[in-house]
Amino acid sequence: MLAETDAPAALAVDGKETGGPMGLDGSGGLGAEKPSGKPGAGTVWQKRVACPLVLLSLAILAWQWCVTVFVLPPSVVPAPMAVARALRENFAAVILPDLLFTLRTIGGGYVISILAGFSLAALCAQSKWLARSVTPVAVVFMVMPNIILIPIFMVFLGFSPLVRVIAVALQCAPIIALNTLAGFTDMEESDRESLVAHGCSKWQIFRKYTLYKAMPQIFAGLKLGSIISIIVALGADFAMGKTGLGYRIKISSSMVALDMVFATIIVAALVGVAMFEIVSLVEKSVIVWK
Repeated sequence: MLAETDAPAALAVDGKETGGPMGLDGSGGLGAEKPSGKPGAGTVWQKRVACPLVLLSLAILAWQWCVTVFVLPPSVVPAPMAVARALRENFAAVILPDLLFTLRTIGGGYVISILAGFSLAALCAQSKWLARSVTPVAVVFMVMPNIILIPIFMVFLGFSPLVRVIAVALQCAPIIALNTLAGFTDMEESDRESLVAHGCSKWQIFRKYTLYKAMPQIFAGLKLGSIISIIVALGADFAMGKTGLGYRIKISSSMVALDMVFATIIVAALVGVAMFEIVSLVEKSVIVWK
């Protein structure tokens, strides 16, 4: 029999629900374990903003020092000021349209991968045989370079932007699915038997216990997927050309305009950081007991 802190308070006994999931309504369990004190705003700012800015500033100074001391030509390594100037002069007219196109690709593929990955994980969690069958296939799609898949899709869809969205979804969905599945299956058999003994249905166990217990693994997959989505989108731009941040990097490199190459890479990096931080903020608002 489970201890009181292990049994979800919201699960139905004799057909009646007795409270919120896992004590999230303040009745006990995970939600009742409040930290003794939260870090102040200054501490949070120092960890998440100040420290990365200090490291970034040191990296830029080292970059400028190397360019100055070794007298590196712009065709090899542009100076930070040259990159900043290229970013300022070309952002609105050149980089912004490519950025918006790549964001649409990332957004569409990422949303599809979340829906597909979560649904697949929930389905596989109901059957060990299905999970063992699907996992190797998911791993294959995870490790297969998207540059291999894109020409195949182009045979059927041409240069449609949908090709890039599909490429992002195919490589992000398995990552999200496997992480989510790991969370769904991380449940002791004794816990399950105890909940069933209290008259809980499979749906109640999943909704009130399994889902909340799996939240850390779910968000780990979402954060990893947000990073992979940008990498795949840039690779798709390289393969298909014509527009996108990846295309801008490729065409600028062929013209030996390395200041534009670096400027575009910086924009892509900022997109990645922003997506990761957004998912992290959502995680903090959802996993209130962590």
